[in-house]
Amino acid sequence: MIDTSNLRSAKATDVYILKGNSAGEYYTPRFTYHGFRFAELTGYPGTPTADDLVSIHLYSSVKKTGSISFSYGELNQIQHNVQYGQQSNLMSVPTDCDQRDERLGWMGDAQLSAAEALHNFDMGSFYTNFLQLIRDDQGTDGSVTDVVPFVRYGSRPADPAWGAAYPMIVWELYLVNGDVGIVREHYGGVKAWIDLLTSKIDSSGFANFYCYYGDWVPPPPAPRCSCHFTAAFYYLLGLSQLSDMAKVIGNNADATKYSSLYASGVPKFNQAFYSNGKYDIGVQTTNVLPLYLGITPNMTLTVNNLLNSIAAQGTHFDTGIIGTKYIMLVLSDIGRTDVALKMATSVTYPSWAYEFNQGLEADATTLWELWDSPREGPGMNSRNHIMFGSVSHWFYRNLAGITQAPSSAGFSNSVIAPPDANILLNSVLTSVQGSITTQYGVLSSSWTRSGGSQCSEARQYSTLKLSCGPNGGSISKIEFASFGSPLGDCESGYLLDDTCHSPSSRYVVESACLGKEECEIEVHPAIFGPPGPECSSPVRRLHVKALCSAAASFQLDVTIPVNTKSEVHVNKLTYTNVVVTEGSTTVWSNGKYVPGAPGITDAVERNNEIVISAGSGSYKFSVSGTQQFLSEEFKTTAGNSLHVNCPTGLSFSHIKMASYGTEDPADPIECRFTGSSKHVVETLCLGKSSCSILAADSQFDSLCTSKELKKLLRVQYYCS
Repeated sequence: MIDTSNLRSAKATDVYILKGNSAGEYYTPRFTYHGFRFAELTGYPGTPTADDLVSIHLYSSVKKTGSISFSYGELNQIQHNVQYGQQSNLMSVPTDCDQRDERLGWMGDAQLSAAEALHNFDMGSFYTNFLQLIRDDQGTDGSVTDVVPFVRYGSRPADPAWGAAYPMIVWELYLVNGDVGIVREHYGGVKAWIDLLTSKIDSSGFANFYCYYGDWVPPPPAPRCSCHFTAAFYYLLGLSQLSDMAKVIGNNADATKYSSLYASGVPKFNQAFYSNGKYDIGVQTTNVLPLYLGITPNMTLTVNNLLNSIAAQGTHFDTGIIGTKYIMLVLSDIGRTDVALKMATSVTYPSWAYEFNQGLEADATTLWELWDSPREGPGMNSRNHIMFGSVSHWFYRNLAGITQAPSSAGFSNSVIAPPDANILLNSVLTSVQGSITTQYGVLSSSWTRSGGSQCSEARQYSTLKLSCGPNGGSISKIEFASFGSPLGDCESGYLLDDTCHSPSSRYVVESACLGKEECEIEVHPAIFGPPGPECSSPVRRLHVKALCSAAASFQLDVTIPVNTKSEVHVNKLTYTNVVVTEGSTTVWSNGKYVPGAPGITDAVERNNEIVISAGSGSYKFSVSGTQQFLSEEFKTTAGNSLHVNCPTGLSFSHIKMASYGTEDPADPIECRFTGSSKHVVETLCLGKSSCSILAADSQFDSLCTSKELKKLLRVQYYCS
């Protein structure tokens, strides 16, 4: 018997009495639909075959317009789960789930998934209809409701984080589709909603602003932050969005009015929720939301608090649905896409990939409602909820690097900005191909890292693929290989788990891969042998790090639609004397732009990138140069200052590694790993010829409370 307990009162059963037609009979329910993973058939006359029962994937007619794929399989599965779950939760309204006795247009789910949905599907007509439904339910006082249409559940007025769907969807629809008409049509409704919130917060104050739900379902045992905090955040965000809408439609008086309300609200927000160097209860969400708005009194401290909190959780979330949407975007905005990628690729609890790596139930093909679904009861425990699907927007924005200039809408002035050198040189991700269909045509970004060190990971019963890339030569050395439960990551270094490791791992990988440009290995116990009698891991994995015969190189392929332009960012990696070519034509050399490539009008150097101005067309950019100076590893103990410098005439260009903490695996995780280590060293040193770093808890805002443990500061860097 299949388990239907989490469907609650939904019958999810179709009864059909055969009429005896010898030619065969077909039945499809017309007045309902079912969300399901498994189907049970009883009373069939004979032995059914796979052809006798057909599943129809039913959803509102929205065309898939976004595509993104990765060299790392777990990210591909997450993207599949997002798109599949999003489609099945588009049933005339954006539903919360597709299976139990609910299936409603919860506004919180709708606003959290809006940017993701607009990057994956043509949502113009769908959202135009949903916005009309929101306005139909809007009260004369400006109130909107938690659920649209307003039936069975929710409240009026909506929780500010749920009511945020009205301004959010209008604004995101404008940004992606460039439709000013949608802003004009709903400006009055959005303004009435924000005016209602203003009257309520003026009465209650920020600290007691009304709310119901807050940062819904953080992963146990993490606590949920104050819902007053999240409600006040969305009030400020709504003011900002409304001011921007006013500018778009030329209402300068309202633009100034709501911008002023925002400016006066920021100190009230900080006064209500910020004290002793932290917001509210100090969880990740309370650090992320003020950073997203850029309103923190002490940016450095809040960034360090966030990074150290993530490290203390083993590079995992403690966020609910609201914090999860913004944490990935914020990490990339503060230059820590490397940390966000580690969270996205994690296969342990809580994470997206845990849902198909947990070994407790069937691998997920859509997103769960709860981070810990297998350990919770059936009452509120859907296996197809889209509210955590916002990560897909981050995939397009920060891994493929597809975004647009601040003043642009509809991608008329796009920006292609792949991740920084932390990802391009030292991560498990070696290629990304992403595209979206805009009103002008297809906008695409495809980047590949070849050569140098290459990492790959795969779980048991799958296939591991290892490649040096198109210009990377052949695999010359296997630096690490372990089938079992390997620890660490590509950037920091893999470590053996001696209790769960197959001794034949390196031999198997070397036999399959050495001397080849690429190779594939079936990850199966029959090939590697058992990983040891003490191995208790339900899902075993193979991690490999290889060295290629050619140095690391980078290629970026871009397609820019007609009647648009783009700013294309080409990372210099760890090269000096950088040369950038488009096809066979040089566009950057000797520190300046070289005219002559068709479609390219300019290039400038900005930080560690060459930023190229290009018109419509297809381009192939590659970068080369002289390898920068790489230092040895320097270290010192806590209480001392580490003095580091570059050779004469050079300055710090990239921090390859920075770590402050203890080295004993038995020590508390917040003492072994200080998440702010790299960020602090980069802040102190980049662009300088020498710098001094104090190895102290206060320097890194460490969360470690033990003062007796011996900590070490380790640093390695590039100079150019």
